[in-house]
Amino acid sequence: MADFEITLSKPVQHGTESISVLECDEPTLDDLDAFMQGQKTSDIAAVKKLIEKCAKLSPAVVGKIKAADLEMIMDAFAPFLPGNKTAQ
Repeated sequence: MADFEITLSKPVQHGTESISVLECDEPTLDDLDAFMQGQKTSDIAAVKKLIEKCAKLSPAVVGKIKAADLEMIMDAFAPFLPGNKTAQ
């Protein structure tokens, strides 16, 4: 069972499957480390890596998520990110 869900504004099509909800686990320290390593490339790469790890989705699927959903996704992960004063 996922710790939290993120409903996408536009579903992602992957083969015959339509993904409209990201079912995410709370990030582990390894997940956050992958996020921090991804930031060396770009902020988008870091977010993609975090989604891949926490939602257990392939890079091909995550890469299809629409840019319009980025802010909502970041808001959902914000409490878990290093440096966030409202971290859980």
